[in-house]
Amino acid sequence: MYRAVVLEPEYEGNAGFIARLVENFSIDELVFVNPGCEFGEEAEKRASHAKERLRSARVVEGLDRAVSDLDFLVGTTGIKTSDDNVLRHGITPGEMVEELPNDADIGVLLGREGKGLSNKELDRCDLIVSIPTSEDYPVMNLSHAATVMFYELYSSHTSESNSQPSSRERREVLENLFKGLTERLDWNETRKEKTVRAFRNVLGRAYTTEREFQLLLGAFREMKTEGEE
Repeated sequence: MYRAVVLEPEYEGNAGFIARLVENFSIDELVFVNPGCEFGEEAEKRASHAKERLRSARVVEGLDRAVSDLDFLVGTTGIKTSDDNVLRHGITPGEMVEELPNDADIGVLLGREGKGLSNKELDRCDLIVSIPTSEDYPVMNLSHAATVMFYELYSSHTSESNSQPSSRERREVLENLFKGLTERLDWNETRKEKTVRAFRNVLGRAYTTEREFQLLLGAFREMKTEGEE
């Protein structure tokens, strides 16, 4: 489960945009902490077809109420420092998805428009993420930063569901079929072994959909059958 936690939003337009993003990228829950604005006409206009997401969002007092039941909390910062403040040295959103635990309730904490998250608030987070931006203008608009974060989470989720690393069993089926094809080639054994090894390496690195596996399997089987005729 993913929860977007927006700390003390100041502008209702941003609140509406984030509600829309929550809908766009299938974030499960939206919580606003101590909002400094009302969510009126401007917020609903920005939410567009995600008005219900905005209306159903929880509004709570204090960060504890928004995150205390989560298993894992990701904080965001746009402030980069050159000193030893480790809380301001975050990983990228792409690196974030590799670090997140599976089957956990995860929160993404988005800071205030004006000053982001304090060191104390970042210290509560299990992971700190900083979006790479130009050094000339590093701080992003709140809703733009949310777009990048939510996209990475959604992209990671859909990749896992639609494209999986080849299992050992599947790799062996394809490898054996490929090896059988190389046996028909007028090559020395060393070249054949190296070619099969190269094919194995490619399969080991590959993320294949069910459709891709079936296409490769069908092609290899047909080539094998035709060669035996």
